[in-house]
Amino acid sequence: DQWQTIISYRSTENVKVCILDIGFQGYEALLGSELPSSVVAMSFRADGDLYVSDHGTACAEIVHDMAPDAELLLVNFNTDVEHHNAVNWIIDQGITNQGQKVDIISCSVGWVNLGAGDGTGPICEDVKNTHNNDIIWVSASGNNAERHWEGTFRDPDSDMWCNFEDPGQGEDEWFAFYVVAGTTYQVALNWDDWGTWNGSNYGYSEGNDYDLFLYDSGGVVIASSNNDQIAGAPPEEAVADIAESTGWRYIRIYKWLAPRDCKLELF
Repeated sequence: DQWQTIISYRSTENVKVCILDIGFQGYEALLGSELPSSVVAMSFRADGDLYVSDHGTACAEIVHDMAPDAELLLVNFNTDVEHHNAVNWIIDQGITNQGQKVDIISCSVGWVNLGAGDGTGPICEDVKNTHNNDIIWVSASGNNAERHWEGTFRDPDSDMWCNFEDPGQGEDEWFAFYVVAGTTYQVALNWDDWGTWNGSNYGYSEGNDYDLFLYDSGGVVIASSNNDQIAGAPPEEAVADIAESTGWRYIRIYKWLAPRDCKLELF
């Protein structure tokens, strides 16, 4: 962490940084102290709500601490389409407005089930677009490092349920995790059958179909997701829940119909 104590020799004056995030609750109260005295704020959410979260505000404070002379733009979004529209607007700031273009975009937002994870997909196209317009893109990483499982589908007992390898317990078809009452949580699954990316969408060719199930501590199904990949749905499933009680929850993955054992990504 020594780099954090290094005094910058380079001024950030005439540098424009956009914080692209999910929300900027409370930012006005920080103007002139933890944030510059003035900022440009814009919402691309369908409901126009700039204040849905304070996550972006915290990120903007960090940027201001590290680059106190930089001009800040605060832009929020919710969906991938809104993200795309926001990025196009950010790029246009130095074109249609004929002002100084944005130099850096800081976006500490993660995505699941929106691409193959190989540099393709709609969000990656947005990042490439900014790069092609000489804008530096900075993203956070690692937040889900301990909330992620990756492995090839295995079924040694031929019952169509995925076996998770657990060094401590051996074979196990029930992936366990702990939740606290009142917590809203999501489980997302995708696998390596995205097909070829053509710049705007994927071609789903093989039709490997897996289903996702979420159970409570008593083995009762809380939620399930069984999109029809045979009919062309993308290779992903997701469920969400609000925990009614504190305790263990379990994930199971079922192979409905798959020509091969795919590589699975579970978040």
